[in-house]
Amino acid sequence: MLRYLIAGALFVALAGCSVAPKDAPQAAYEGTAAFATTLKAANTYAAMPRCSLTVKPPCSSQVAVNKIVVAANRADAAVTAAQHIAADTTSTKSDWEKAVAAANEAVAALAKIIPAS
Repeated sequence: MLRYLIAGALFVALAGCSVAPKDAPQAAYEGTAAFATTLKAANTYAAMPRCSLTVKPPCSSQVAVNKIVVAANRADAAVTAAQHIAADTTSTKSDWEKAVAAANEAVAALAKIIPAS
């Protein structure tokens, strides 16, 4: 199940890269959707019982969960920044392209951390 969530998150994130968005709000929306999907997979993993001598897979690692929290916070900040830049009428195309690229990279980094269980 977790693999399907991760695959879906990566599909959404990469699909946004394959076709150039028409405008800044669309690009920000696509990044937000990718983040939401990836965050759902991260939350599913984090909700699993922690691995121990008595708890065997499928389980989650506290170390991985700690990394997920940091990466999720970074992705949230990047996605929020992209949304604000997209909504700002004084932003240039270059501004929102950079913000959306940063948001997509942060979401992809989060997705990489989630172990496939």
